[in-house]
Order: sequence, then structure tokens, then C-alpha cells
Amino acid sequence: MINFNEIDVTVNGTGILAENASVSANNNLAPIYALGKKNITPQAITGPFQGNMQFDYIMDLGVEPNQPITTTLKTTFPTFHHEPSRITIAGLTGFSYLDSYSINISPNNPGKSVASYLVFTPFSGALAPKKGNFPYNTSGIRALSHGWSTRVTTPEETFTFPTFEFNYNFKANWQPVYVIGKTIPTQVHLMSIEENISISKDFYKNILIEGQEGWQFLNFSSPTANISIIALFGELLAGGPAILNININGMKVTSSKLSAGLNDVVKNTVEMRRNY
Repeated sequence: MINFNEIDVTVNGTGILAENASVSANNNLAPIYALGKKNITPQAITGPFQGNMQFDYIMDLGVEPNQPITTTLKTTFPTFHHEPSRITIAGLTGFSYLDSYSINISPNNPGKSVASYLVFTPFSGALAPKKGNFPYNTSGIRALSHGWSTRVTTPEETFTFPTFEFNYNFKANWQPVYVIGKTIPTQVHLMSIEENISISKDFYKNILIEGQEGWQFLNFSSPTANISIIALFGELLAGGPAILNININGMKVTSSKLSAGLNDVVKNTVEMRRNY
């Protein structure tokens, strides 16, 4: 029996502060029926192996491993056939492709992320306790992302109106290529990428039917606007604070939803999307 405090969760050798993690594997078997027989003949393989590795975690901005992967996928798309990442959970390792990645920032809470990876080859390793080779959160609370230290900004300006919640979602569309005589894909192609951002604030504007740039909708004077997730007490870190910037240039506003409820302020949630 292995307890939660005895396992590692790592991304390309970097340990993360995971709260939950899972590993799943699926084959594709189907019953075969034939004329003259009421029962089935042997189960047949009708598709490839597919696995999934998923984990949610508190973001340590000093060593955040998943956001740089999204940046690489975007900057090299569509010319590069991407290499898989090495994900390890409790001794099981999968050579994996980032399927989805999300960030949630809310008031008075640490920033949290969820990452999900696709695996097209069987896992290696075995369920085993950690070996103590991976450091975790070496900068302590100073490197954690937090609602207290997140803002929307450009080099020239910062939001002056309240932000109640921020969500970022990244989704990749992978297509494995199979050939006769092989059980694993010869290549895995990245076909498209979609990013979505939602920001809950205390102002309302009508959206344009033809679409509008997110930075314009949010009343910035420059398309260089960023969501800046800054390490809590990051000024104490050597070399300055760790910052994760999400640029909204090219984001188009897709919806604006005003909500009001008892014992709460009126909020408007703006959603933006960018496609590759």
C-alpha cells in the first residue's frame, strides 16, 4: 500500500505541487457476431491503445512546467512535429502530448492549474513510492501564484477596476498517424490549438457582432496587454519576482454575460478566444 505522501508527480523531471492525479488506459475491443452463431466469437481489436495522465496542482511560478509547453506548441505551430513530454505519476511514466491546460485565479486563493496529457504508447515503470530525486517548491510560499498578486496590465498601464476571477484554457488537437503492421503511431501531428480566457469584472459593454479585439474591449491603448500572474511576495526571490504572462493580443471577444445575485455585487464575465 502506497500513501499520497509517498509518490512523485513530475513533468519532464520537474516536481509539481499536485493535489490530485490519475492515470488511465483504454483499449478498443468489440464483439464479433456471425450468421449461424448466437453467441459471439472472440473479441476483436478495433482501435489503438490510448492513455491519459491528468493532475491538478497549485502553481509554483518558479518552476511551472506546463505553460512553457503551451508556448512552444504555439510558436512552432504548424511546421514542427512535436516530441512528447515525459510525465511520471507514482512510478508510472508516459510519453505524452499536452491535451488541455487550465489556470484559475480567484480572490484570496492560490492559483491552481489542471493539465491533461494524451498517451499513445503503453506506460512504462511500475507503481512505486518516490525515490526523493525531485525537489518541490524550493522557494516556499514566495513563489506561489495567488489572487493577491495577479493583475491585467501592459507596459504602460494597469487595470484600475476590480477583477473578480480569471480563467485560462488551452486545448490542443492531436492526430496520431498509424500504418499497417505497427501498433503505435509513426507520428503524432498537432492539427490545431484553441485558447480561451474569461475575466469577471464590474463593468459592462456591448459586444460587436463582427468580433472585437480583447484589448480594445478592455479599454487598453495597446495590444501588448498581458494577464500577469506574479509570485506571492515574489519581490523576495533572488533575481526578482517570478511572473507568468499570458498575452491577449489576437484574442477576440466571443461573449459578455452580466450576472446579479443576492448578497453579491453585479459582475460581468467577458470571454475571449484565439485559434491557431
